[in-house]
Amino acid sequence: MNTKQKHQAITHLKEKNHSIPMLCKLFETSLSGYYSSLKTPCSPRKNHREKLATKIRIIFNQHKSRYGRPRIYRQLRVEGEPVSEKMVGHLMRSEGPVALKKRSFRPRTTQNIARPKYAPNLLKDRAASDAPNEVILTDITYVATKENWLYLAAVMDLHSKKIKGYEIQEIMHTSLISKALEKAMKHHPGLTGAVHHSDRGSQYTSQEYLQQLSDNGRQTGNL
Repeated sequence: MNTKQKHQAITHLKEKNHSIPMLCKLFETSLSGYYSSLKTPCSPRKNHREKLATKIRIIFNQHKSRYGRPRIYRQLRVEGEPVSEKMVGHLMRSEGPVALKKRSFRPRTTQNIARPKYAPNLLKDRAASDAPNEVILTDITYVATKENWLYLAAVMDLHSKKIKGYEIQEIMHTSLISKALEKAMKHHPGLTGAVHHSDRGSQYTSQEYLQQLSDNGRQTGNL
């Protein structure tokens, strides 16, 4: 993942109210470098296209990838944006992660496993953690760049809200979350024995990952 892709990913994720300093640390890029990339001068036409492309991405993501060109065009017109449907289609094809497809985006995965019984929700009556390293939350999100889709798995401490480890890959396989956990343990050995909380995705309920949790002395808890 080059610097330009990292900056694109940060710009995309900050629209979801994530902290820019946290995202820069997560993607291992400098805060000053990111802000410098935003100051690169461009023509008024290019600036307008980029702003319009950003609005299209926001609408696309808000509606969970279900909106195509016609509905995005209508939404932009409702918001007072003077744009043609043809231009919306052009930007969706050429300016970024939103692509014109008959089917909505599907994660690339090679997983095909039998799931074991779900672990109980150990955080059901627990909204916070009293101290660091007691509870870790894990999840996967996908990040759109101009080149392709990337998958980001992160391990966060519930008490401090700090990212303890992360991994980025092009395919959403168990190795994605395994490496994120491995990095978290390498840099924060105090996490041994922490409650591990995730959703019920096939990666998190795979035997491979459950064994990794067991080896590190963790209690597992799913949503």
